[in-house]
Amino acid sequence: MKRIFGLVLALTLLANTAHAATCPEVKKIIQSPLPEGGYSYQATFSTQAPPIYWTGGDKWTGENDINTLAFKSVRIQPETINADPKKTKQWAVICRYEGQGKKNVEANATMVLKPGRQIEANSKNWKTPPLDAKGEATAPVGTLDCTAKKPSGCKFK
Repeated sequence: MKRIFGLVLALTLLANTAHAATCPEVKKIIQSPLPEGGYSYQATFSTQAPPIYWTGGDKWTGENDINTLAFKSVRIQPETINADPKKTKQWAVICRYEGQGKKNVEANATMVLKPGRQIEANSKNWKTPPLDAKGEATAPVGTLDCTAKKPSGCKFK
């Protein structure tokens, strides 16, 4: 009985880690007003206990701006440990959306996923960010940007 349970558990964990994911579709993002203006955003990534959510927000967005948002880009940010805890970063996937707000004002939203584990690219569209004019890195080592125009081309696991 213990062997069967162990086998089922191992297969479940393997299946959960092998699934490739993408940025959330705009229609799956839930918008909530912030007390000081703007909106927070949330979308479900995983419903397994404990659930994991994409989160974001923008204090300048208007109520209907979410209806104009479209996928713009995505980045995998590696974990960086710093002596200053405020500068330490967790593994994250950062999805950016752009749209048109009221009175032709630019509307933006960023959704961030911090799953608490290493994130790997799972499509050929991921590249290291370009160097700046001095030939220096523009992002931490291990950072990857997706070059696809649609979230479906930017799979990760």
